[in-house]
Amino acid sequence: MKKIYKAKKGASFGDKDAQIIGKQINKIIEKNKLKEISSKELLEDAKNTESPIHKYFDWNDTKAAEKYRLYQARLIINHVEITITTPSQQEIPVRAFLNIKNKDDNFKRVYVTIEKALSEEDLRIQILKQALYEIENWQQKYNVYTELSIIFNAIKKNQKVIKNNMAW
Repeated sequence: MKKIYKAKKGASFGDKDAQIIGKQINKIIEKNKLKEISSKELLEDAKNTESPIHKYFDWNDTKAAEKYRLYQARLIINHVEITITTPSQQEIPVRAFLNIKNKDDNFKRVYVTIEKALSEEDLRIQILKQALYEIENWQQKYNVYTELSIIFNAIKKNQKVIKNNMAW
């Protein structure tokens, strides 16, 4: 059976590259008689300059270190929570800072406080759109599991309600 690999939306590569990457991952799994692969095993294969996936990695250690530190900074920001009290007096933990596209700075990705995201309508809509996008991705990821169909149906029904109530 021929497998056709495609790049997931938001990937740093296209469908043609996804085909190359997917085939190489399967080749590594088969070569090592594995039923799985770890990111470390993929990296080990990519270190070989002859590997078809070598070019997808940044081998400049200075640039790679900076990229990794930026990744760490995002992780740190994303893992800070605060507890807010809902109008019904329920206390819930939420992310303290949310990632948005700054329309005033060429749509650069930045973080804002949860308070700002809740109080400014354009940010609130942006966050809700992102939430719906993430829900759709979650559904795509798990849509082969029929056990979750009741959840998918509820999401689909409520997505329509939310979209109808919002000034998109």
